[in-house]
Amino acid sequence: MALSENGVKVIVAVVGLMGTAIGVIGTVVVARIAKEPVPVAAAAQNIGVKSGADAPEWMVQSKVDDWEWGTQWINSECRPRDLSGIELASLQKGNGQPYAFYVLCRKDSDTNARYGLRMTPKSDDVIGSIRVVLGNSNAKLGPFYFSSDGHGGAFWYVEKVQ
Repeated sequence: MALSENGVKVIVAVVGLMGTAIGVIGTVVVARIAKEPVPVAAAAQNIGVKSGADAPEWMVQSKVDDWEWGTQWINSECRPRDLSGIELASLQKGNGQPYAFYVLCRKDSDTNARYGLRMTPKSDDVIGSIRVVLGNSNAKLGPFYFSSDGHGGAFWYVEKVQ
């Protein structure tokens, strides 16, 4: 399964919205995706990125059709000091299609903070669906997941639990 030119353009637009700190990482991820199609088989990738002598290292890992690995990876490999050190992204062509789930994480090696990746189902009331995130200062909204049955879907989010 290869990404189309439009798919790469969408990735560039989404990554551009992630902000300046993520911009450097996004460039590497988009360049890699443009040259190497997203695999259908689940294969992890790990890319370390630094910008400048004192810049923290950012890591990227992705898997296809699997997101639950992210909690353990964030807490064992990156250990960011706060939610600003975690970004979530997902690429999916549509309902029922495989998705690639990406976690971008700043490697701070903070042993005190712990995070959990979560999923909350989408209902007809979108705001109601994500209220668990909007009302929680220790949570950050991530991407949308298209369900396999074509109805509904869900939102991923990351929550600081310690």
